[in-house]
Amino acid sequence: MASVHRPVGAGLSRPEAGAFLFAVWTSLVLAWVVCRLAMWRVTADRDGIHVRRMWSTHVLAWPVVGRVELRHDGLLEIFGPRGSTLAGTFAPPWLSRLTRRDCAGRRAADLLTAMSLHPHLRPAGQVSRRSGRAGFARWAVPLAVLVHAAPLLLRA
Repeated sequence: MASVHRPVGAGLSRPEAGAFLFAVWTSLVLAWVVCRLAMWRVTADRDGIHVRRMWSTHVLAWPVVGRVELRHDGLLEIFGPRGSTLAGTFAPPWLSRLTRRDCAGRRAADLLTAMSLHPHLRPAGQVSRRSGRAGFARWAVPLAVLVHAAPLLLRA
């Protein structure tokens, strides 16, 4: 029994309305999943906290960062005067308690909160343009297309 029904002709060589919609939808969903899982990297420099997104990286300046907390699902939530932003995927706190390991997400949240409150703790360096500014779309979209095309290529 299959959990997902793939329509006949669901390829881009003979685009039918339903098949084309399935191909686009699965590519977008896979790109979102890759981006969500790839948010594990949290980067801080003298300018602020770099939050990676799908198409680019958003920089939260240090004066905008109020506090950082680890949510129950393992995401870091950065609070500021304009609301909150999600960044950084870590193991959920309940999993850390179950495995009796130190919670890396809680340590990261505490460190980022301390950096926002005490300027002398902030990094002096700046993130390189290549690693700090690029979004995930340049990797996620081709990966989604490759995963969608793999069954077609393997069948041929």
